[in-house]
Amino acid sequence: MAPTWTHHAPSFPWTPTRAPLVGGAEQNAAFVFVGLLLVLLVFLLVRCFRVLLDPYSSMPASSWTDHKEALERGQFDYTLV
Repeated sequence: MAPTWTHHAPSFPWTPTRAPLVGGAEQNAAFVFVGLLLVLLVFLLVRCFRVLLDPYSSMPASSWTDHKEALERGQFDYTLV
């Protein structure tokens, strides 16, 4: 009688088994806190790069014109003549 050979899929003993992704309440709160910090960081980075790329758009135009008009009217006593 001839032996019958069966082919089994190789088992990989070095493949780790995953633990369930359920943590405690403190771990979930920490993940939420870190996520909010990352969102805040991304928001601030985008805002800083927008200011660096176009710095004069963030300044109100009235701050440039108010002093010039007051200077032209002669309201500043400390201006150099």
